[in-house]
Amino acid sequence: MAFTGEDIRLIPQALAHARRGRMIINQNIILSLVLIAVLPLLALFGVIGLAAVVLIHELAEVVIILNGLRAARTRTSHYPSARPVVPAKAGSGSDYKVLS
Repeated sequence: MAFTGEDIRLIPQALAHARRGRMIINQNIILSLVLIAVLPLLALFGVIGLAAVVLIHELAEVVIILNGLRAARTRTSHYPSARPVVPAKAGSGSDYKVLS
């Protein structure tokens, strides 16, 4: 993980995004392992044909890819966005001012 700015207020948001990404990755791995374990057995015992196994496998790959794309989305957060902070004018009652 790399930060391009100096605003440490974004660390909680980055960690939440990383946790969400890890959860999605784990979902994809579990789904893949279940399919790899179940589909060959179904084909081996003749429950479904080989063509059906291939079709189910390909459809599952599309589902896994779409599920992985969820990790790229960002959610609105209650953490403040990074805005530059500059010294305030003398006599304004505050030492620093957040630019919008």
